Amino acid sequence: MCSSDLLDDQLENTLVLLLSDHGLHMGPNFLYTTNGKLEHVNPLLMMLLPPRVRSRYPSLLLGLTHTEQLLLTPYEVYNTLKLFSRGLPESGSEDETWKKGTLFDETLPSRDCGQARIPDNFCKCN
Repeated sequence: MCSSDLLDDQLENTLVLLLSDHGLHMGPNFLYTTNGKLEHVNPLLMMLLPPRVRSRYPSLLLGLTHTEQLLLTPYEVYNTLKLFSRGLPESGSEDETWKKGTLFDETLPSRDCGQARIPDNFCKCN
């Protein structure tokens, strides 16, 4: 088995989260642009769902699509990690309240920095 096959097998059951204290901010002009300044002070969050989870729970992708442009807090990240550590419920259930408060929650409201308790100097809304 080649190493890429081994990696594919390992990722079959692995949730990958990439968290950083800032987004992309390298390059000669990052300090001189509005986007560069925002990237410098705002965290990065990327997620790779295992293929098996994506196929068994298509609603998770819908939830991620909903939340990808929302202001999120560490609470949603924590609840998402807690959800995966406890195990996902059986697929096919009509009751999807188990997604409440996670990164997959399609009912998370759009909110501003004040509602999310994000300090003004880190706010992307202004």
